[in-house]
Order: sequence, then C-alpha cells, then structure tokens
Amino acid sequence: LVGHFGCLTGSEATFGISTSNGIRMAIEEFNAKGGLGGRPIKLVEYDTRGDDKEAGAVVQRLINNDKAVAVRGEVASN
Repeated sequence: LVGHFGCLTGSEATFGISTSNGIRMAIEEFNAKGGLGGRPIKLVEYDTRGDDKEAGAVVQRLINNDKAVAVRGEVASN
C-alpha cells in the first residue's frame, strides 16, 4: 500500500489532481507489468485542501492507520 496526500480541492487543486493522475497512471502501468513480486501496488489518497495541519494529520493516518510503506506528498500547499 502506498499513500498520496495532496490538495485535491481548493485553490491549489490543479497541482494535486495532476499529481494524483500521474501517480495513478504509474501504478496502473507498474501493476500491468506484474506489480512488485507479483503483487499489485494499492493506492490510498487523502485530500489536504492545502491546509498544513491537515497534511500532518493525513501523513500520520497513512503511516499509522493505513500502514503505507511509501508516501508521496504535497506539491503545493501552505
């Protein structure tokens, strides 16, 4: 499981949505080639709305609750 957190809504959403689309495309291509050791990569995403406090909370959620082994973060935020 890999995680992505970004501004998917709000004033900077264009950056977060573009990043999300790129991550989804890369994972789809990687999984089509067999994934990691024959296992597909799964993605979980959270919207931070560009709020730095929310970003910190979702990183903790990705690591502690979702058990993400990798996290890709904001490209534009406060």
